[in-house]
Amino acid sequence: MDWRILSVLVILGWGVGSFLAKLANRYGSPYQVYIFEFIGTSITASLFALFYRRVLKDAFLFPDWRLIISGVLMGVSWTLATVMFILAMEKERASIITPLTSLYPVITLFWAIIFLREGVRPHEILGIALVLAGGLLLSL
Repeated sequence: MDWRILSVLVILGWGVGSFLAKLANRYGSPYQVYIFEFIGTSITASLFALFYRRVLKDAFLFPDWRLIISGVLMGVSWTLATVMFILAMEKERASIITPLTSLYPVITLFWAIIFLREGVRPHEILGIALVLAGGLLLSL
């Protein structure tokens, strides 16, 4: 599948998920919201593993240690960020929290430039500057 289509699907999924996080906060504590989000994640991961069982059959025999460490740390990072996102949604409007927390790609870009030696084109620098300006305006 083309990366553009995948990106649109990510935007749709995260957009709906963020709305549902705000909605769920109306009916329970942020910690309850996270536990039910975890249940949803577990169901989805289980279905994924079932659907791709043939591909995953030998995937865990001798994985690269870098895969294990980066994958586990990714899970820890995303889990902690999700809890903080749910807590933030309890305290402020979704129309502020969601776009503000959507600035996380700037952090990814920073790490990718430093550790992966990825380049940045001039028009991408302009885009990043505009995104940061938008984040600043949202936080006022």
